[in-house]
Amino acid sequence: MSPPIRTDDRHAVATTNGTKENSDDDRGHRRHVLSIQSHVVSGYVGNKCATFPLQLLGVEVDTINSVQLSNHTGFPLHPGQILTGSHLRELVDGLQSNGIFQYTHLLTGYVGNVGFLEELVKTVREAKQRSPSLKYVCDPVMGDNGQMYVPKEFVRIYRDQMLPLADVVTPNQFEAELLSGISIHEEKDAVRVLDVLHKKGASVVVITGSHLDGNQDRIVGFATDGADKWKFDVEKVCGSFTGTGDLFTSVLTAWMANQCSLKESCEKAVSTLQHVLKCTVQGTSTDRTTTSVGVEPISPGAIN
Repeated sequence: MSPPIRTDDRHAVATTNGTKENSDDDRGHRRHVLSIQSHVVSGYVGNKCATFPLQLLGVEVDTINSVQLSNHTGFPLHPGQILTGSHLRELVDGLQSNGIFQYTHLLTGYVGNVGFLEELVKTVREAKQRSPSLKYVCDPVMGDNGQMYVPKEFVRIYRDQMLPLADVVTPNQFEAELLSGISIHEEKDAVRVLDVLHKKGASVVVITGSHLDGNQDRIVGFATDGADKWKFDVEKVCGSFTGTGDLFTSVLTAWMANQCSLKESCEKAVSTLQHVLKCTVQGTSTDRTTTSVGVEPISPGAIN
């Protein structure tokens, strides 16, 4: 069972003039994320639900919104603006020209058009060239439950250009199938997909939201860092939710930035997500217990 998530009040203290002063602990381990994904006025998806968890866990966050909509696209209408590749370039150039493009982590999620995604590839490549220690976390948002909600060209761009740049990639089951060309029906299929995506360049691969053998009562996930493989299994929380993948990836990013192992980071991220979903279903809750997450190593025999 994962321990309760706690904030660390040591990462910043107020000085007498009202400015923030970092502690010795924080100066020794700076964590600053640039998060590039969607924004909505009403609801919680993309940057709207990723920013607060990252900040709560001691990570500084800057955001670029790939789209700005009134609400998520599950509504009949979702007016707003979709940024283009030139818009992204203008913002990144501004950060670089002013000497403030200085990040330890880059996190990307939903993108609204091909041009923006192509420019995003250039941005990630430039960022890693400028700072080889920068960690890139890629959530290849393309669809779910067998349905794509982005142009088909995204598959090729993510597979051939983004995966080789990614330190961490967090597709859901459908996205992992698109990127690998392998359908996931049972555990050995998921293990094969982990290996395929790892070989394409991603150092860490985490597959979320899998239903094995048609079991709709459990949610199964898989993770690998190339050396070990892990499986996490939790009870499905019934309901219709948006932004779950965005929340999971942001919390995973935060715990990995805080030097937790892949296994522990997955445990904490899944536990957090399950607790948030249960509180969402139940309404306001004073229950602060955490959710037990079963995480177990995958034996080599699983690939046979």
